[in-house]
Amino acid sequence: MKNLSLLTMGALLPSLAFAANYTATVDGNFTDPATWGETELIPTAEDTFTIGSGVTVDITSAVVADKIEYAHNYQVPGILNIAGENASLTLSNYSSLFYQYMMVFNVSEGANLDAKFSWGGDGYYKMNIDAATATLAFDQFQGSKFDGDETLDSGIYLTNGAVATSASNWNLVPSSADHSVTVSVDNSKLQMSNANWLTINASGNYSKANIFVKNNSTVNNLGSFTVSGENAEANIEIENSSATQSGSTFQATGQNSTLNFTVKESSYTLSGDFKMLADATDATLNLSFIDNASPISITHMYIGARNGGTANYTMKNSEINTGFFYIGQHEYNLGSKVYNNGLVNLSLYNSKMTFTQFKVNYWDNSTTTIALSGNSKMVQSGNNTINFGTRDGEKKGGEVILQLGDYVDGNFVAAQSGAFQGSYEFFATSTSTLKFILGAENLTKIGEETLGALISARYFKPVQGDIILDFSNIAGLSAGYYQVALIACLSKQSLENLGGLTASYNDLFESNVIETDIVKLFYNENGDCYTIKDGVLYANIEVLNIVPEPSTYAAIFGALALAFAAYRRRK
Repeated sequence: MKNLSLLTMGALLPSLAFAANYTATVDGNFTDPATWGETELIPTAEDTFTIGSGVTVDITSAVVADKIEYAHNYQVPGILNIAGENASLTLSNYSSLFYQYMMVFNVSEGANLDAKFSWGGDGYYKMNIDAATATLAFDQFQGSKFDGDETLDSGIYLTNGAVATSASNWNLVPSSADHSVTVSVDNSKLQMSNANWLTINASGNYSKANIFVKNNSTVNNLGSFTVSGENAEANIEIENSSATQSGSTFQATGQNSTLNFTVKESSYTLSGDFKMLADATDATLNLSFIDNASPISITHMYIGARNGGTANYTMKNSEINTGFFYIGQHEYNLGSKVYNNGLVNLSLYNSKMTFTQFKVNYWDNSTTTIALSGNSKMVQSGNNTINFGTRDGEKKGGEVILQLGDYVDGNFVAAQSGAFQGSYEFFATSTSTLKFILGAENLTKIGEETLGALISARYFKPVQGDIILDFSNIAGLSAGYYQVALIACLSKQSLENLGGLTASYNDLFESNVIETDIVKLFYNENGDCYTIKDGVLYANIEVLNIVPEPSTYAAIFGALALAFAAYRRRK
């Protein structure tokens, strides 16, 4: 047995002994020894090769090598072309892409690249997979230093029906300053293998990481995205494509960092918990779902902004279903850091959000605004209490705002009846504001059939915060007396004496109303600018005729006189 082992080892020694390093010094075919400065030899399965600065090497057949080696201080990329259905490159071990090495891979016309890379910092590397296939693994995925020149678009670009399969996690981690990396899938498919994820952690200052999925592409297993570097940025755009994501966290935690995530006209599926956090001075997190093809169903949803961060969540013509929906600190379970100076903005346009439990926690100098417009609805499906603001305490510079009506793409859009529906108790506490930006479509003439309330709940609890009535967008109505249904208690309980009511509805309406010259509060024979009937609270509104000022009359008569004189001259 010992002799057999020695014989086996002896058989391996020639192979190990002949492993070599090759460098392409002139343009040429991979299988041409002249490309490597040799008279007879080319790289084989045990060998390492390097492509020289500005040198182009073509692969048109099946090639196997051990790995690619980097070189220092390149000014012009080396180029490796792999083209044709019979062309392929298989690398057995991890290739290092480090330092100032520069290289471009072009895989096209049905060719295949099967390789593993350790993609370190600096240099410039780009992989163009066009109408071809690739199986790629990455130990590191740091991208390349762009020094302000973003034409150095390092990354992986799939086009024209390309198919790439991951053999590892693809963690885009530009961890050094001024580094950038992109994964772009255009009319192609990126198939992350089981238990592998496509993620971002942009931790280098002024670093950038991008994921673009467009034009009927498919990508699965999107993971979490974090931008922790100062002035760092991440952009994830999914448009007219299909994508899946699970158990995801979106975080902008670097000072002046930005994370943009947009899903538009796509079939996007998200599962598990959904967490958003903007946590640093001027850190901004923007998430948008626009014209999503099907409802998104998740377990729970958490949104937080603190320490000078802003979290913006936008839905247009989309739907999301969740269990708990929490905005605030405790439910996010992010430790004992100070929660203050944060902004959270939710905007729903012609969209629907269904939840079982909803809670907005207020904290010092922080503001949350939830704006509903068009045919948008936030609907509770369980018997839990709705809390806008904390149960006690002062505003301390911030508040929680539920806004009905919004400005979408610069144009005002009113909310419709039933925009916010709670199935149990609704608390509008001292740190909250109910803001009604009304349009003509919200009003009906007093004495006629009324529209449903904008906000409803089974039990409407204390109104301790502010109520704002904004009439500035009401136009096109004839003079008369109107009303708008603001809130409704579905249990038909009396709204006259709500426990904890700190002011009369007259006082609440008068203190924050925004009237115009022709739209004002109307006071009935009881001296009230509101009406309560069958558990519904209405605001009474008067639309006036505009009577021109004397100067306006003079201008009108002057214009008529000039017109008459001109007529007489023509006669």
